Amino acid sequence: MQALNRQINRRTIEKCIEAVNDARFCIENKLLEAAADRIYMAIHHSVQALAIKEGFTPAGLQSRINWFGAKYVYTGKVFPELMLSIYSTAFVRKKAFESGLIPSSAINAEQIHEAFNDCRHFVKQVFNYLQVDFPEE
Repeated sequence: MQALNRQINRRTIEKCIEAVNDARFCIENKLLEAAADRIYMAIHHSVQALAIKEGFTPAGLQSRINWFGAKYVYTGKVFPELMLSIYSTAFVRKKAFESGLIPSSAINAEQIHEAFNDCRHFVKQVFNYLQVDFPEE
C-alpha cells in the first residue's frame, strides 16, 4: 500500500509540475483563462500531494481547502495564512470562469501574472515541505 501511495504521489507531483509549465505557456501565449485554470490545477495537485502523504481523502474541493487551512495554516502553522488565501482565490477564480460570472474579456493579464507568481510560491513551499525538488525553468 505504501508503494502504491508513493507512486500515486509521484504522479500527483508530476501533474503539479505539468500544470505550472502549462500555465507559463498559456500566459506567454495570452491564453489567460486557460492559464487561470492551470494555476488552480497546480495548486490543487500540490495540496493533493499533501493529502496523499497524510492519508486524507477529502470529499470535495471545498473540504480540501478547509482541511489545508485547518491542518497546515491554523493548527500546524506550517504555512502562512497567505497560502490559504492564494488557494482560495485560485479556486474562486476558476469557478467564476467556469460559470461565466467572469467573461473572458474581463481577464486582466497583470492579475494572471500575479496569480502565477503566487502559484509558483505556493507550490515551492509545499514541495519544500514534502522534500521534493521544484524544477526551475
